[in-house]
Amino acid sequence: MTSRITIAIVLIAVLAAVVFAVQTLQARSQVFVLQVATGAKDGDYYAFAQALKSLVERHNTNVRLEVFESEGSVQNFEWLESDTTQLAIVQSGTPTKPSGRTLAYLFPEVVHLIVRNGTCIRGLADLRGKRVALMPQGSGSYLLFEAIRGHFGLEPNNFTALPMPSKKAYAALLAGQVDAVFRVISRGNPATAKLLATGKASLVGIDQVESLRLTVPYLEPSFLPKGTYDGAQPIPPSDIPVAGVRAVLLARSDVPDEAIQAITRTLFDFRSELVQSYPRAAQIQLPGKLDTIGLPFHPGATAYYDQKKPGFLERYTDQIGLFFSLLLAGGSGLLQLRTWLLNRLKNRADEYNLELLSILELLEGNLKRDDLETARTRLLEVLKRVVGALDTDQITPEGFQSFSFTWEAAMAQVRHREAMLSRTERHGPED
Repeated sequence: MTSRITIAIVLIAVLAAVVFAVQTLQARSQVFVLQVATGAKDGDYYAFAQALKSLVERHNTNVRLEVFESEGSVQNFEWLESDTTQLAIVQSGTPTKPSGRTLAYLFPEVVHLIVRNGTCIRGLADLRGKRVALMPQGSGSYLLFEAIRGHFGLEPNNFTALPMPSKKAYAALLAGQVDAVFRVISRGNPATAKLLATGKASLVGIDQVESLRLTVPYLEPSFLPKGTYDGAQPIPPSDIPVAGVRAVLLARSDVPDEAIQAITRTLFDFRSELVQSYPRAAQIQLPGKLDTIGLPFHPGATAYYDQKKPGFLERYTDQIGLFFSLLLAGGSGLLQLRTWLLNRLKNRADEYNLELLSILELLEGNLKRDDLETARTRLLEVLKRVVGALDTDQITPEGFQSFSFTWEAAMAQVRHREAMLSRTERHGPED
């Protein structure tokens, strides 16, 4: 009898082990196909999602992403709620839905008020009596305009609101069919650069952000730096104050944890690769003191972030070092050390900027396509090194921001020279 019981126990244990092994193999071999709701094809959300799709599929055999164009944040939330898509990129401040969970905070975005030259529009208050192209009603841009227009005395009956896609809005501005375009996008948007390059439109600032935060608390004070859209003949010609928000990547609460953890891990562990195809990804940071948008983090994302939490010594290295420095060197020595460190970080950022200037100098004169390709390769290599320096605190965030504007200007110059070369190859040199 005892031997039979023992055999039965062994058989049950073996069977349980087999079932567990089969389930493990099935889990590892399962392919998760997830749809991502973004925005218009010429917008930053769509471009970022395409870059993320390539990155995730390059580093994961069991996760596939499908990128969906949409009308904006409101529709993205609706698609997430109905399970039309399992991931969505939304603008902070968009009304939330119960099924959404935060995966990551993405890049910052700022308000762009673009006006047709000659309209005498110097701020939002000057839109009274004007025709204003807004983004579609399901977009975060449209919702933000509705949230702030009252502060500037704009009521539905004293201006003409014309919601339309961004591409149509830009065409209408150039054709004189609208007087201004209101859009929330990241700095350096290519379509906006092309519009401003025509010389028929200009950027106008959005001030009073601190008072706007009394009713729209998710706004952040920001600015469009001089030369954001053209460094040669600076567009804008000086720094412009604007309001900023942040893009957020969401997932449905019922998406398997392992799929979301894989996406989160890839997003941060291979960020330097993502930056090469989408440079603004360099501004993505691990969650810290950022305000939430009213939604908890997805458990899969939390599992990755918890792995990244530093231990006690790592977490308090600066404080411990500061304590002993004060004991050994005193206040005067500490101030000298701090000055030296800041100068060193600044010099490191300046070195990278000087390298960019040397590349720009190579772009002068008659260039061949090989020369332009060499310049593009060198720019991407410099960008990769700077992102690595930012991650390891070898340069400050301010130094990186200064570098990024110069880098964007250099890359725009390469694209401009390539376009000129292509026209010459097609039509011959101009007389």
